[in-house]
Amino acid sequence: AEVKELDDLAEAALAKAQEMVAVATPAREALQAADPQTPEVVDGFLDAAKDIASAIDAARGALHERELAEEQELRGLLETSRATFATLQQRQKASGAPEDDASGKLAAAAEAMAAVDAAEAALAALSYETSEEEWVAALDAFLHAAGKAADATMEAEAALDARDASSVSGARAL
Repeated sequence: AEVKELDDLAEAALAKAQEMVAVATPAREALQAADPQTPEVVDGFLDAAKDIASAIDAARGALHERELAEEQELRGLLETSRATFATLQQRQKASGAPEDDASGKLAAAAEAMAAVDAAEAALAALSYETSEEEWVAALDAFLHAAGKAADATMEAEAALDARDASSVSGARAL
């Protein structure tokens, strides 16, 4: 499924869980306020709260599926960016690596690629004993770095394209 579709499913699951909590809250308050707690008040609370755990689990599952899809989509974009970056490095070398805006953009893309490689290595180094918070932080760092690397590579490509176009125009003018 597409990320947008999974995002919609996750949002719907979260909304359903929030709705159920909103219904159960007054029932819980009634239960706490009841003196004595009659079977009707207890049953009212139990009826209102019985499906909350499964709704929360469904929301967690939907969010997890969305995160996996986002990660896969970004990994695909990253692989494309890595291939493009390698091509850009070859173009830079072939052009004699002039010191210009395009070279600066390519250097920034190289830094971004190094950062994503480090974030990916840190993510791969985690074990099953790693806490959920650490997993989430490492995955977020990787996803952020991958997005920055893709953006930096696109900027470098545009700058090299512009430089190459300018060189061709200059050569034609001669």
